[in-house]
Amino acid sequence: MKIVCVVGWYYPESSGGSEVYVAGLVRELRRLGHEPLVAAPHNADAARAYEHEGIPVYRYPAGATYRRAEAFGRRPPASAEILTRWLRATRPDLVHFHSWTHGAGYWHVRAARAAGFRVFLTFHTASAFCARGTMKRWDRVVCDGEIRIARCAACYFHKRGLPRALAWTLAGAAAQLPTLGARMPDRFGTALRYPRSLALRRRQIGETWEACERVIGVCQWVCDALARNGCPRSKLVMMRQGCDTPAERPPARSTVRPLRRIGFLGRLDHVKGVMLLTSAVKRLPLSMDFSLELKGIPQDEEYYRALVAEIADDPRIHLLEPSSPAAVKDWLAELDLLVVPSRWMETGPLVIYEAFAAGVPVLGARQGGIRELIEENVNGLLFEPGSVADLVRILRQIHAQPEVLTRLRQGIGRTRSMRDVARETDLLYREHFPKAFRTSALTPPCEETGSCDVSVIVPTFRRHAALRALLADLSIQRDVAGEAIVMDQNEPPLGPEIFDPWTDRLGRLDLRVHRRPRGVVAARNAAAEIARGRILVFLDDDVRIESPRFLAGYVAAFARDPVDAVCGQERVPPRFDEGNAVAPSLATPFEQVMFFPRNSRWRGEVCALSTCNCAIRAESWRRVRGLDPGFTGNSYGDDADLVLRLIGKGGRILFEPALSVNHFKSPEGGLRLADRANPWSEAEKYVAAWIFFWRHVPGAWKPWYFWHGILRKSLLLRANARRPWRWPSILGGLLIAAARGRRAAARIP
Repeated sequence: MKIVCVVGWYYPESSGGSEVYVAGLVRELRRLGHEPLVAAPHNADAARAYEHEGIPVYRYPAGATYRRAEAFGRRPPASAEILTRWLRATRPDLVHFHSWTHGAGYWHVRAARAAGFRVFLTFHTASAFCARGTMKRWDRVVCDGEIRIARCAACYFHKRGLPRALAWTLAGAAAQLPTLGARMPDRFGTALRYPRSLALRRRQIGETWEACERVIGVCQWVCDALARNGCPRSKLVMMRQGCDTPAERPPARSTVRPLRRIGFLGRLDHVKGVMLLTSAVKRLPLSMDFSLELKGIPQDEEYYRALVAEIADDPRIHLLEPSSPAAVKDWLAELDLLVVPSRWMETGPLVIYEAFAAGVPVLGARQGGIRELIEENVNGLLFEPGSVADLVRILRQIHAQPEVLTRLRQGIGRTRSMRDVARETDLLYREHFPKAFRTSALTPPCEETGSCDVSVIVPTFRRHAALRALLADLSIQRDVAGEAIVMDQNEPPLGPEIFDPWTDRLGRLDLRVHRRPRGVVAARNAAAEIARGRILVFLDDDVRIESPRFLAGYVAAFARDPVDAVCGQERVPPRFDEGNAVAPSLATPFEQVMFFPRNSRWRGEVCALSTCNCAIRAESWRRVRGLDPGFTGNSYGDDADLVLRLIGKGGRILFEPALSVNHFKSPEGGLRLADRANPWSEAEKYVAAWIFFWRHVPGAWKPWYFWHGILRKSLLLRANARRPWRWPSILGGLLIAAARGRRAAARIP
């Protein structure tokens, strides 16, 4: 698809957060096979075109000055028509706006939609609905973001220097008499006309929701503010930002070392709270031997001079020159702590992602996006916004207890990347443009080549959004031909809105959707019977794949090692951490199948496998006759039973940590025991656990398995423990399941 991303500023003149985000997004969209372009206004009289990082960029003239009607949004700026003419000549499939500014805002969205283009809009800041731009009412109280004319006008007048009481009085009068400022002198009249401008903006925002296919907020508080201003929930999507650094979990320093280097990265500006941080450091005694390094670009000359004067008498504080992105990453990796002391409501900021990617914990203000990203006492710490005293207290604590930093470093999990953002954005596009994805110039699928490397088998039940995300991940798989078989267990069946974007091609895979009898074991066995691939890849519907060579990696593993099955790595919430690279010390096959850590980074042969992420040669699957159909109901233990039967027939299983998925373990769907929509009877829920108990559990382990594998998943399940009226039926179901399981255990496939 040809996609135009419109942003209010862009490289090389500007390099703020929105520009970094858009540059990373278009780079990753191109990797996914799209044709992205960037359009941005500039203060010049003529348009110009160039490339940035290989992406075409069009800069349309917006002028350095505006007429009053344009400045207040009452008339469209000339730049809206210029952009529209270029869009007609370029003919993109969609236009994705990333700004709400004079040069790329309401009039431009409206013009693009009127010209027949589908429009997406991402909000990176609160500028559309906050006159201050900080989302801090009176510069002190966090605002909910809803445009209320009198309240917002009073806050605006307060920003202009009026006391609060007088600001409220003037706002009320101006709101009741909308023509009050029409004939006033310029500066005074402009202020009095502000309530009229607010009313116009509120109307224009409402029209924007109608023009857009989807509206994206980059954090939760932005989405809440958009909803309060009338954005329909059906159009609203929350999609967090990401960093350019690869998303692997950074290596955590295990040794305790004292606090030596504190950093700040960002604009040297009042709203970023730089002097709040320097004031806190200056209150600490010089005997506390550490350095504060400020790296950023000055935004206000007067503020910069005040900052230089502020730090002149403290030798620990250093102003560093701006540097390249690669040098910034190296600098971040050397820090002990990054501080984000912002006074305003951040939507990220991106610097937190970059710090986490470098393995550096963050100390941030307890508000906005900062509070959403930092998990207190896990990967960082929070202080009260604007409080120098609280910041001093926490810095003293960290200096006195350096082991706190070690614990926080170890708590940093996998960092979200722009590759994740691009995949989610690509999924949104697919939902609205299904026909654009029905052809592919990539590896031909099975029926066209007669070659089928893999058959991906995915049973699904009540996880629609998760399934769409998994299909999007499968669509970008490279260097493999095959098929994806979705076994739909929903009642009623899933509709075309789920599968239409993938109908004829799922990237390099054929999509086949089938309805089969109830039960995940029955679904997997039925899919394996009709599968055409030489390798059967089993995935749960709530896993996410990061690598575009995930399936090709399975093919390569079987080509490299003469094994019967390959078990991939499984990372689970909340931090999706990897384990260590030490070989497991588990003596018996039963111990391995029960206790092998599937998030391990160790590679080797094991007696373990999970059908949430594994692959088996089709011939080996047939040799052991697949999963035991006796594992009905919730079927816990079916894959462990398969492993022990396979090993018993001389099979070999390789654990390959490079073939990794993030398993979200969704609480609903997927036949979870605690899900109230679980369709199985009490006896059917537990018969699988009893089969495994009678067939495979050694005598010494039977008490442990009875407690952990049966009671804790039935009577002592949290959802059941709170509902004692269900205990009689559960106990009855357990007894019936025990008898059925004992009979079924003797019938080995």
